[in-house]
Amino acid sequence: MPELPENYENPETEQAEESSSVIEFDNGSSIKFDPRKAGTKILSSDFNDPGYSNVASFEELISRSANSTQIYYGLSVLTAVCHGEAVAAGWYTDLKTGERKELNIMERLMLIVTEIAEAAEGHRKDLMDDKLPHRKMIEVEFADTVIRLFDTAGYLGLDVAGAILEKMEYNRHREDHKIENRVKEGGKKL
Repeated sequence: MPELPENYENPETEQAEESSSVIEFDNGSSIKFDPRKAGTKILSSDFNDPGYSNVASFEELISRSANSTQIYYGLSVLTAVCHGEAVAAGWYTDLKTGERKELNIMERLMLIVTEIAEAAEGHRKDLMDDKLPHRKMIEVEFADTVIRLFDTAGYLGLDVAGAILEKMEYNRHREDHKIENRVKEGGKKL
């Protein structure tokens, strides 16, 4: 996988335009990744736009709209931002001693599971989120899940960005994921 620029974690970088990455879709939507800001911004239309459904597959997205380096970079920035925000908020510090603390990974994984359970509850009851009341609870709990996942990946030094790209590529070629095999008796249904 490509190496990220040395300054990508620096929120005060003066090379904003040089370090930004943009992915443009055929329907006019685009995503701009700016490592100076904690987030990704949809610049024109949104993913609910019917035109977005024209992007039929990961392969098509990569070949028509972006390249794996941009996606890898964006996911790596997300890892750095999620972990950096958690560190800055003191989640990796013993608040009594001020020293760095080691986290229980099994505990972290179960916290990720609880975010998914909360998403399921929000969906089951069709709830709006209590903290972001203009958003569906399932949407916010998905966001919490991603934040916890990428934070934990950053803590462990995992290359989740690379793993996502590799796994999606692998899944595209899996026999048990092909429609003709899924419709057969005993084929994967979910």
